[in-house]
Amino acid sequence: MAFLKYKLLLIIGILLIVGGCEDDYMPNPVPEVRVNATIYLNYHSELNAVGNSKYFEMINGSQVGYKGHGIIITRTAPNKFVAFDATCPNHIDSESHVEIKGSFAVCPMGDAKFNILIDGSPINAKSKYALRTLHTFFKSNNTLRVYN
Repeated sequence: MAFLKYKLLLIIGILLIVGGCEDDYMPNPVPEVRVNATIYLNYHSELNAVGNSKYFEMINGSQVGYKGHGIIITRTAPNKFVAFDATCPNHIDSESHVEIKGSFAVCPMGDAKFNILIDGSPINAKSKYALRTLHTFFKSNNTLRVYN
């Protein structure tokens, strides 16, 4: 009987702990728009060095990103890149986009700062959302495919 009471208290305790946790997950407010672009890195020397980033408003003659805000691409290793929609998740209806400032992207509307060397996550309290991430695939012929 004592074992049953202990077991019941343990289950109730676990439920209280799990039920009391706040879910911090917030869906990204930037709508996903189709991106399927190939970038020829021989024409973009800014991306030749690890840690460098470049903003693209157009790729191969087509606007990219939500509302044509463009995308940001960062080389994180010799054969690895990350890419983000340049739309600020705090101001999706604005005509402006985040701007590269060193190793960060900064929103001109509210000073939200995002880490573009890793995952686009916010690095100050001005945003609760990360930048929308895009997939990248580096090909051996020095081309980069960016897609979602």
